[in-house]
Amino acid sequence: MKKTISIGRNKSNDLSIGFQQVSGNHAIITLIAANSLIIEDLGSTNGTFVNGIQIKRKILNRKDRLKIANILVDTKPYFISNIFPHMGNGIENNISKEEISIPQQFEKLKEIWETYQSIKINHKKNGFWKNIGLTAAGMGIGALLVPFTGGISIMAGSLFGRGAAGLLKDDEKIQVVENEFKVNYTCPKCKVFLGYTPYEGLIKRKKCLTCKTDWV
Repeated sequence: MKKTISIGRNKSNDLSIGFQQVSGNHAIITLIAANSLIIEDLGSTNGTFVNGIQIKRKILNRKDRLKIANILVDTKPYFISNIFPHMGNGIENNISKEEISIPQQFEKLKEIWETYQSIKINHKKNGFWKNIGLTAAGMGIGALLVPFTGGISIMAGSLFGRGAAGLLKDDEKIQVVENEFKVNYTCPKCKVFLGYTPYEGLIKRKKCLTCKTDWV
């Protein structure tokens, strides 16, 4: 999958929008993580808007509404698959998620929670992002928070090409981490986000409040 998509009226763009209000080279979208894009306006005449607000640069998640001038653009095709976000990068898997029990899937939430908490606590420390390899090794941020998706263990850094993290400021990196956390810290059955309840609290709850599935 291509990591950068150019948008504009010119036919040379990856996404050509043939309306006069769209600038020739209007904006560019870059895939940062499985559930996060970054949109940058290229000095367009009529602006780029996210959820009705004009922006110059903005992290996008799957729920955001993007307008190029006054043209609504569907960003869904530019995210990596929500079910197996690591696929398309040459990684083979032969494990069906049906083979992994709900309790086994639930146990993986512990790793996601602990990783998220560790990043939140440490991200402002000098050199933190470089030390964990996001810049130095060009790892994709999403890899940190997708150790398990649909029953597949994923090696850190396997999701994306080099350089994605280097495009972001530290505050933008934590926003991407937040996006990835919200997509992956979910009920193994119904995939509803479990909020910011610690994993230990989920163990005590024992079941999903939405679909009533027993986790343990």
